[in-house]
Amino acid sequence: EGMHRLDRLTEPDFVSLFETAQSYIERSLRHYPRASYFIVFLNGGPKSASSVEHAHLQIVGREDSHFAYPETIAGRCPRDFWSRLSEVHRELGLAVSGDDCAAWASLAPVKERDVTATSETLTGGARFVYRIWKTLAAQGTKNFSLAAILSPAYLMQNCPERFSCWPN
Repeated sequence: EGMHRLDRLTEPDFVSLFETAQSYIERSLRHYPRASYFIVFLNGGPKSASSVEHAHLQIVGREDSHFAYPETIAGRCPRDFWSRLSEVHRELGLAVSGDDCAAWASLAPVKERDVTATSETLTGGARFVYRIWKTLAAQGTKNFSLAAILSPAYLMQNCPERFSCWPN
């Protein structure tokens, strides 16, 4: 019953969604190994493009290129962009870290609250982001969109150079 309400998900429930996504991606790659670029979405609340009022993930994979946002960053920014961005926010006191994860409040948010996180694993990142989400929810956040953009290095051994320094 609790799985139908995002605001009632426990940390293990939330992480299990991403464990299932990880398993799905691994199984997909056994059948279609050319898919190298994956993104996992979770929308929460009616103002966040959520058409279904329960916990569900969307998983999309492609073979030719990543999606627009990561390709734009990979094409315009230095390869170590994410580590540089994390370090700047950490130096300004806008970041938290732990368990091979880092997160920061954006200096120039796209929305009223914009948090970016990096992690070494999809499920480790889910655990980390769950805690951040619960903190934001306690402060009044009711709607959110989460995109887990997987680095091709997380999924394949021959990672394109433009993604070689990206966190998983």
